[in-house]
Amino acid sequence: MPLAVVEEIRLELLDRLDALEDGGEITMASEVVAPERFGSYRPQDWQVVVSQGDTAIIDALSMPGNPPATCFETVFNIRCRNMPSETSTEERDTLKNQFSADVRKVVCTSNTWYSFGGFAIDAAWLNHELLETDSGQIVVNVPLAIRYRTNEGDPYTVRG
Repeated sequence: MPLAVVEEIRLELLDRLDALEDGGEITMASEVVAPERFGSYRPQDWQVVVSQGDTAIIDALSMPGNPPATCFETVFNIRCRNMPSETSTEERDTLKNQFSADVRKVVCTSNTWYSFGGFAIDAAWLNHELLETDSGQIVVNVPLAIRYRTNEGDPYTVRG
């Protein structure tokens, strides 16, 4: 069964982030998860949670033709969760900086990282957002906007 272009991109993003679980970077993630309908995961220290945000149509990058191609931009929110203990001596800013830097590094694995296996035409990092909680958790959202084209009436067919 074919997958929609945006789903192909999402799976490639998750696959790249899984490298953090292997300990190849300074940060070793406890897990990389995508929320399910019933939220079947629990917050953990060094957890990466990937969720799909809004999708917008980018008219300026759509193309005429037969059929025409529609350009979409989907934002993926990559939330880096850290739950330092009360006795931790590491600076909170160091934890935030290192975690978000390692996320960017594993996503940008090659010179053509932004194409996500040929499914995307462009990708750009957006402003990081700090989402500290009252319970002492540090969550840094590292949003990534990915642009891709599909046939106007066929979200399963990629267009360059």
